[in-house]
Amino acid sequence: NGDKTVTANFEEIPQYTLDVTTMGSGSVTLDPAGGVYDEGTGVSLTATAAPGWRFTGWSGALSGSTNPATIIMDEDKAVTATFVAEYSLTINSVGSGTVTANPAGGPYLDGTAVELTAAAASGWEFSGWSGDLDGSANPATITIDADKEVTATFTKIQTQLTVTTAGEGSVTLDPPGGVYEVGTTVMLSADPDPGWRFSGWGGDLSGTITPATVTMDGDKEVLATFIQNEPGI
Repeated sequence: NGDKTVTANFEEIPQYTLDVTTMGSGSVTLDPAGGVYDEGTGVSLTATAAPGWRFTGWSGALSGSTNPATIIMDEDKAVTATFVAEYSLTINSVGSGTVTANPAGGPYLDGTAVELTAAAASGWEFSGWSGDLDGSANPATITIDADKEVTATFTKIQTQLTVTTAGEGSVTLDPPGGVYEVGTTVMLSADPDPGWRFSGWGGDLSGTITPATVTMDGDKEVLATFIQNEPGI
């Protein structure tokens, strides 16, 4: 309804700085890139670990381990991405048996404690660790602070066959020796001296049959008894 004058006022949008640092070996990419953003901008941060490292989480103005993660720029912000070295654990075995690791899998983060449990197969026994773990404790714990290699050794269980005699005579073993792996079948033959005769087995073997057999499922003791012939026999 007359001459008018109008002024439009524009206010500069505040801008804020996003400062990103890393601990360990890895990198962080920003989307949108740049590091300086208008107020209210949502910035996506993606952490990428270097080979042999693992991203473990954010700190500072961002928390948790979600990756990628988003931050809203409503002030100057600083974020740290942490990467931790990870190492391999190689498990070998000698003989017949298995080893389980808890936690299973790998590679493992630096400082992880891994419990190793050795389980021998039937007829075998666990005899000890070697490599980056020693001793015979089972289970045993190893701390992963570098690439590690462990060997579990299993040996066949040995049993002892002890043979004694009463009277005059001897006993022959087949196979010979007296020390056998579990499950071995041993044949015992009683041989009386002249003027004597075999009268029977005792201990872990019974009867009068010779030769006779015994299965070595543990240590055994056998007595062979010989008696003197009566005059004229």
